Amino acid sequence: MSGLVALRRMPAWDSPVVTGTALATAVSTVGVLPAYLAGALAPQIRAEFGIGPAAVGLALSACFISQSLFSARLGRVVDRLGAIPSLRAAALTTAVVAGTIAALAGSFAMFVVLLLATGIVNGIAQLAASATVADNVPARRQGVAFGIKEAAKPGATLLCGIAVPIAVLIDWRWAFVACAVLALSLLVASNGFASARVHEKTAAAPAGRASLALMMFAVAAALGSAVGTTAGTFMVDTLMTDGMSAGAAGALLVVGSVTSIVIRIVIGVRADRMERGHFLRVAALLAAGAPGFALLAVGSGPLLVLGAMLAFGGGWGWAGLLNFAVVRRSPKAAATAAGVVLAGASFGGGSGPLLFGLVAEHFSYATGWWLCALLALVASGIVLAARRRLIRQ
Repeated sequence: MSGLVALRRMPAWDSPVVTGTALATAVSTVGVLPAYLAGALAPQIRAEFGIGPAAVGLALSACFISQSLFSARLGRVVDRLGAIPSLRAAALTTAVVAGTIAALAGSFAMFVVLLLATGIVNGIAQLAASATVADNVPARRQGVAFGIKEAAKPGATLLCGIAVPIAVLIDWRWAFVACAVLALSLLVASNGFASARVHEKTAAAPAGRASLALMMFAVAAALGSAVGTTAGTFMVDTLMTDGMSAGAAGALLVVGSVTSIVIRIVIGVRADRMERGHFLRVAALLAAGAPGFALLAVGSGPLLVLGAMLAFGGGWGWAGLLNFAVVRRSPKAAATAAGVVLAGASFGGGSGPLLFGLVAEHFSYATGWWLCALLALVASGIVLAARRRLIRQ
């Protein structure tokens, strides 16, 4: 009998928790998918528009920097409108933008304009997804929920890895058509779901210190996203430039993406079991990514596989844990707090590919990957500094 009572007291993944987490993850994935498709399909897009790596970096920068400029404001809007209406709006507009890219992007200039719109739509999707998790998942389960939700980005690169050989055989535009169909499917699936608005008491830091620490975390997120987004954007182009086949390069992108997904979920499960040390783990993951980027610069064969796993698993596996730790401190304004960090992450996601593209075009891909290794270490140090500031409060 006592065992049955204990079983009943265990926190359950009931319907609102599962549905909310699934919707948040799915919309996060399709929201960022157009941008990552633009990077993974860069060889085909470059061939059609007659552009170089720097131009691809510019296109991706337009997407993520537009997201960065509006993220803080979008966070407040999402908190006012509600998570689920914002999720539905993100799904609908993603479908419209992806379909427009497939049908009307007849020039590189039009392609960049449409990616600008994609950045804003993705900002809504990411913030609404964070708010959905905060509303529907109890605090004692938010670590794994945020890990699953943040697996959306490597999940999107996994889909891109699958799309690469298909795009070579058919046409890159059909990948955006598929993205539009997925977004519309999610819009339909979200009908009838309403947030449970589960909030539990959590510790909150004094406003002054917390605000400065939050800005420091945003800077670290900018650097971490710069290298993580670059990995998802330029890995295929780098490998194909070095002579690897499209199928093999896509497979390696899938390996890296799966590694990042697993790391984000596993670290989320551990976060739910531990009250402290979340920011230390973020710093450790960023530091672990540095040797992965170095191996992408110099490795070959099995070393490239190891490099991809470290770069994606460490250098891009920290996002869910950082979002969890930040939102955990602001449960009643989850989207607003997440918006500050997302602004930094989006700026890094936009400037990283642009910087890497310029370095690759004027120096080499290897030089770009060495720069990524350095930035990952700097980001790790900033997270540790921000954590020390919170401890001194």
